[in-house]
Amino acid sequence: MLASAGRWASDDVIELFTACNGMTRCESDEDFFSLWPIEQCVEECPRFDEDCIPFADFLISSHEYFFRRESVDRSSIWIDASTQVASSVEEFFQLLGTDRKRLGIYLASRRVMPHRLGR
Repeated sequence: MLASAGRWASDDVIELFTACNGMTRCESDEDFFSLWPIEQCVEECPRFDEDCIPFADFLISSHEYFFRRESVDRSSIWIDASTQVASSVEEFFQLLGTDRKRLGIYLASRRVMPHRLGR
């Protein structure tokens, strides 16, 4: 499918979408992170440089994540043209599970709410 958008995915990206096809469109986790289905990735490609494959967002597109192919077997992950957040798909998902702040995801669901005044 990505080839129809003029994009060439590395093996780790192909492996990711073979294992899971993202979340249902417009759904996100409790921290507002959304992993897009491949169809949405293809639709979003024209908005990005031709060496990029968009695949996820945080906080309803506050940040959009994209793959940049580094070699036949590996892609790095970026938030914008100057901010690389992971050197591989594997590292990205490790950080998603352990250190979301490094990915620009600020743990909205785990934020401590301030106490009401007068209580």
